[in-house]
Amino acid sequence: MSKLKFSTTRHYITLLHEEDIKLKSHAEENLLRLPVVAPDSQAVKLLEGEQQPLLMAKNDGCGRIVQWTSYQWIAESILGTIAGMDDLMWRSLVWAARKPFVMREIPPFATLRVDDCVGQCGHYKNDPFGWVDIANKYGFKPWLGFFYETITDAAVDKMKQLTRGGMASVQFHGMYLFGTVYKPIETGAEIIRRIMQAWMEEHQWKEPLSIYFIPHNYDISEDALTVIQEFGVQVIGLPYQVNSGGGARDPNNKWLQSGPYRLLATGTDGIPWSGRKQSASIYYSDWLSTQDRRHGTIFNVLTEIRDVNGYEWFNYGDSNEQYEDIDAAIKRGIDIFKRCYESKIMGNLFTHENTWRGKFIANIPPDSWEKMLGGIAAYLSLYRPRFVLLDEAVQYIKALYTSAITEIYLQDKDMLKISVAGECPVSTELAIYDERDGVILKEWATCPPFEREQQFSIPLPVRQPPMTDSLLNDLQPHEIVYEEEDLFRGFEFEVMVESIVDAIKMFVPSTSNHEHHIELWHVDERRPLYTASWKINQDAQGWQRTVLSEEVVLVPNVKYVLAISSSYKQPEGYGFAVHPHLSRYPLDKLYFMIGHNHGITYPRHHFHLRQRTPKCFFRDISVRPQFVNVKHEEK
Repeated sequence: MSKLKFSTTRHYITLLHEEDIKLKSHAEENLLRLPVVAPDSQAVKLLEGEQQPLLMAKNDGCGRIVQWTSYQWIAESILGTIAGMDDLMWRSLVWAARKPFVMREIPPFATLRVDDCVGQCGHYKNDPFGWVDIANKYGFKPWLGFFYETITDAAVDKMKQLTRGGMASVQFHGMYLFGTVYKPIETGAEIIRRIMQAWMEEHQWKEPLSIYFIPHNYDISEDALTVIQEFGVQVIGLPYQVNSGGGARDPNNKWLQSGPYRLLATGTDGIPWSGRKQSASIYYSDWLSTQDRRHGTIFNVLTEIRDVNGYEWFNYGDSNEQYEDIDAAIKRGIDIFKRCYESKIMGNLFTHENTWRGKFIANIPPDSWEKMLGGIAAYLSLYRPRFVLLDEAVQYIKALYTSAITEIYLQDKDMLKISVAGECPVSTELAIYDERDGVILKEWATCPPFEREQQFSIPLPVRQPPMTDSLLNDLQPHEIVYEEEDLFRGFEFEVMVESIVDAIKMFVPSTSNHEHHIELWHVDERRPLYTASWKINQDAQGWQRTVLSEEVVLVPNVKYVLAISSSYKQPEGYGFAVHPHLSRYPLDKLYFMIGHNHGITYPRHHFHLRQRTPKCFFRDISVRPQFVNVKHEEK
């Protein structure tokens, strides 16, 4: 079979999916084969291939059952891990488990890795690492892998400033020192050690280097691996074996056999920078084994989502003309983080500052770079991301590997009694899932550092369903757009539980007398549930809200459209706040289900001519479920 098809039935496990999953291979030996199964009459078929169920779910008395009929899809020749279905695994566990249910998972880290840095080139020739300041503005704290051979004094001074302020971490990356392909004629541990120390003395470098190291082209020698640990490196990022030449020697160089996903699998990734979509996505989190040591003394962590746009998240070319890939770069950046978060791996965006291959950060104008990061950060805010240094993220992931929860139970109704073992030198977080009236809630609790076997208690976060829920939660817009045509703009949605409309909201881009027209439609019956004019005060700007003049009840399994138009035209046209891609993705809200391409536009008085768009118009609706006063009940 060539694809897997999702059911149209709304279900927690598959809420983030609407489009078919395309499988990789049509070769006979790599086909996914599903057994012929007659589903239970009470089971919901959530995912199927050629009409045979792959994933089913069922309520069974006080319990729940999830059944997979095959795990063959995990094979990389068919689909593979980190390829778009990992969320179905953990969401199956969460849905079926008795609540409260605790998972020790990776939080939504938002990290930025930039290789091949020299700091003072391209558009930033007179503003060394000025692009880092822009990244900091949106929360990102980049890891800078610098070319010690060519970096300027001014760029080094800026790296010192960024490091002291905790706004970036820096580490040698090097073209000719650490590898086995690009190297001096004479090399060895002592030479590597002497060159690194001489560079630090020359530049009076006293700041800490990053604990995370990634060699150029993933090529590192055994000697270099020994030396970098003397300079404080605790974690490395490698997809190839040490002393193998990495991606520099041979396109058929075998990938590193290591956990969690490649312990037994063999294969090659090709040369990733030779073209787009050359290989599967990569995630490593395991001790690095070398030829001399069966179990390494250094930990290996690496995230690269390579099947979105290959090795980069924006297009690159040979020329340095004005960069025009902004919207597409925003989409791909979102796609990469979304894949990381839904796969429960370290969220990381990776690129280069300046290379021989073309248009990278150095050749992207500052205003374009800012729009790209602003658009990505706007979407990430829906996940409550942790903007951290890569150093912090890899330390956290290593701590999850070197420690474990051995037992956990509910004590005295509102305390979690936890038994742990191993070494966990940093605070970690527990994801606690609970359920109220069919709504699955999630809260985080902090787990303190520990050594060896210990027991401790933490209060169970008591999370009642919020009184109201909305789509954007006062998210700040990506940009303001002006168009000549006065359209109704909004979004299509469903509610997960019976709810009352609490308020309608809109982002007003500028101060002026505005009169807007609100329409709330029942799509299936093609009739308006509510219409009204809404005049906003002259000085109002930003998010504004209005309450309805009558009670409007929304029920599940019905499609609705909220749209708002403006009758005020500014000199530039009709202005509205917009994000170019936010509506492209299904959004899993507590009381909402917002599907793929849920942005809606239509001319005044012509709802039947409505069109879908990936654009998100900053209109919003706040709903109040009927059960919000239900008390926390003992499980």
